Amino acid sequence: MSAAHRVPSVASRLRAAVGIDWSLLTPVRGLVTALPVGACVGVPLLFHQPSTAVVMGVAANLIAIISLVGAPVIPLRYAVADGVLMAISVVLGNLTGSLPWLHLAILVPWCVVAGAAVSLGLTPGVMGSQAIVAYVVLGRFADSPAQAVHIGLLFLAGALIEITALLLLRLPPSLRHQRHTLAAALRTVADYARSPAATSGFPALTQIDQARRVLTSSSLLGRSDARDLRSITEALRRVRLGVVTLNGLREQFGDSPAVARHLRLVGGVLDQAALVVEDPDEIGSFDESLRLVTEGQRTRDLDGVGPAHTLVQRRLEELDLALDELRRHLLEEADDVVEGAWKVDLRWRRPRPVTWRTPLGVLVETLKSDNPARRHAIRLTLAVVVADVLARSFHLPRGYWVAFSVAVILKPDYSTLFSRGVGRVVGTLLGASLAALLVALLHPTTLVSALLVFALAVFAYATWSASFAVSIGLVTALVLVILSLTLSNTPATAFDRLLDVSLGALLSFATYLLWPSPAGTDTDDALTRLSESLESYLELSVEALDGRPDPNRLRAVSRSAHFRFHEATLAHGRDLVEPNRNDDLLALHQSRLDGGRRLLRAIHALRFEADRGARVPAGDLGLDPRRPEPSPALSLEMRLLVGEIALSRARLRGE
Repeated sequence: MSAAHRVPSVASRLRAAVGIDWSLLTPVRGLVTALPVGACVGVPLLFHQPSTAVVMGVAANLIAIISLVGAPVIPLRYAVADGVLMAISVVLGNLTGSLPWLHLAILVPWCVVAGAAVSLGLTPGVMGSQAIVAYVVLGRFADSPAQAVHIGLLFLAGALIEITALLLLRLPPSLRHQRHTLAAALRTVADYARSPAATSGFPALTQIDQARRVLTSSSLLGRSDARDLRSITEALRRVRLGVVTLNGLREQFGDSPAVARHLRLVGGVLDQAALVVEDPDEIGSFDESLRLVTEGQRTRDLDGVGPAHTLVQRRLEELDLALDELRRHLLEEADDVVEGAWKVDLRWRRPRPVTWRTPLGVLVETLKSDNPARRHAIRLTLAVVVADVLARSFHLPRGYWVAFSVAVILKPDYSTLFSRGVGRVVGTLLGASLAALLVALLHPTTLVSALLVFALAVFAYATWSASFAVSIGLVTALVLVILSLTLSNTPATAFDRLLDVSLGALLSFATYLLWPSPAGTDTDDALTRLSESLESYLELSVEALDGRPDPNRLRAVSRSAHFRFHEATLAHGRDLVEPNRNDDLLALHQSRLDGGRRLLRAIHALRFEADRGARVPAGDLGLDPRRPEPSPALSLEMRLLVGEIALSRARLRGE
């Protein structure tokens, strides 16, 4: 097996599952997210209501987790829907808790829908898991229907407090967070410009998207003083596209040392631009870096490029223009460092039927056809039901944690299952030990318990991106300290939690290994979607060359193609560690991915030719199956592009 297809060792996957990246710590996010959790626990304790503190604290913690999963911005409708769904789950669980047969009967459709929700994306999938958690963990404490509704309302109140607090506390009094995010995007594109030609540009696109999200009017509640920063983001997007296209030409026609040197200088310019965004006084350093690029542009010799000399020269000129535009926006932003007034623009938008019909249609289609998401829904349902039955049959103390563990550990693919399963078991071991030690040594009073909850929440949420295992360990300690408000034997509770999580992890692994997902199915589907997306991008680029440009649609399909390529890459990466992997299929998928990457970059170059003003009748390109030969009048550069597109299309299709 080639290096490209080498399967990661178990040891390397273990290190990845429990390692920590200190550069990804987010203390501000941890503090902001933890404040409402601390309030949901501390305020009820002031009124001597520990049970209320437990329910509201757990609810706020679950909403905090979904906000971290959907970071940097989770749609408000998702957060509210998650809170309402979990509150309903709590009520239903409490109403049926005394009737095991009815409790299980309702649990089955809950698990089926939750498992199928992974077809809608990561956030809906986590929402489904949280609905199961709310049902099996908090849904068994009421003695009457009225008490069940009361617990559900308390849970909803805790969830809404967390949501409201995040909306208010994330309203920035300054643009420091936005500047930091944009600077990170500039540095990521700088690193990409200095990377080898075959390096993926998707991480840079992701960082730019993150900067755009934190600078949107909605995320700033209509704030009007971020216009220049948004303009910088748009200029950076064009710079990245220029680098992507140049890398495609480098990969296709040979890597010119002059082009590589120029891109390294571009990386230096972008690094200096990041400093200017964070500190406008650094604009002089940026100008010096840009001067080096301009001098290099006048003196460079495009050795090693061959017949693509003209194409590469044009792309370099366009990249320089994008850098000039970036400089203009940086100067405008630096001249306006005093932040102006901001306004609140909260317009009510009438809900559209498509907002719920489309996800519902996807869920129905998922359950009707044979696909990995449906297989996951069936596995999840069987594993959760078996976990609940085992816990009841063996009268395990707080055995509902077994079903809870299955709901959060079992995943639709082996790679995520392994990393999350190992991380959760290790984290639970550390967190349970920490909670038992804290409670046993401190014997915390009400005030100390509230402070412990807040401190643990801050550290748990701050380490979410840096290490899943560490964060889950701190979340475990947080939950156990919350539960200690109504439980007297926390060391025993901690041991029970560790035992139940271990049983849940074993059950999750056993269920998956007994009925694994078919190898390559996800990747085949992802490659098909990538091919369809690239065909749409190619069609619109050809129309632009034919004198019928549609810039808005072009931008949209370009972004879609990038995301489809990233999805296919991730799916292929998951296949590499599947227990029933097929090496021949892996090699074919890698070849098709390579074809998709080259096709994407060639279409970029075609699109830039249209943006430059080139006009070629669609029929002359020879890309239509009915007219497969290019026109003899086509320029050499265009013939090279058309040939690369034809070869890459065939490779993507596996021909």
